[in-house]
Amino acid sequence: MRFHADGTCDPFRVEIVRGQASRILAIDPWTCTVLAPDGTHVVYVARPFAADQTRLFIVPSDGSAGPLELSSPTDPGSFVMQLEPLLTPDGARVVFISYPYLCSVPSDGSSAAIPLSSASFPGRLELSPDGARVVYVSQQDTPGKFELFSAPVDGSTPFVKLNSVFAGGYTPEFLISPAGDRVAYIANQQQPDRF
Repeated sequence: MRFHADGTCDPFRVEIVRGQASRILAIDPWTCTVLAPDGTHVVYVARPFAADQTRLFIVPSDGSAGPLELSSPTDPGSFVMQLEPLLTPDGARVVFISYPYLCSVPSDGSSAAIPLSSASFPGRLELSPDGARVVYVSQQDTPGKFELFSAPVDGSTPFVKLNSVFAGGYTPEFLISPAGDRVAYIANQQQPDRF
């Protein structure tokens, strides 16, 4: 890896094969990575050399350019969580956790991240099949009680709660329909330990 004065590094290594040098993508195994659906880019969360916080990056998978940092000190949260980010199917936006917010940022770095949730660390999250919305579990309305929410990844409208408060604080399991218009979940919604 090649490290720069600003603490970032190029996540590539040079491989010599029969006298020919080629750059190949070599992301450290302790980073959280996701490959774009078209295979052209990799989005990853890592702590660059000499950095005090984890950050969000995108890099071409063919090694044609260095990484672009998508996170910034102006993000709504205090640091990027070392959790796998989500990339929309069209590759246009990245959804990630900037603690304690669920955030979204354009994958080309053209603007800053926007919050999609209130200040409450989200649990499980998943994109709708078209990538327009993110469904997530959070305690953002009732402390100690997990609830199911949905928000548009572009932040065009506020998040919405999809259920009433779950009894007993159990984190619900959920599935999004193939059309993306329904969310099914199983949870102890009325009585603790009863599903």
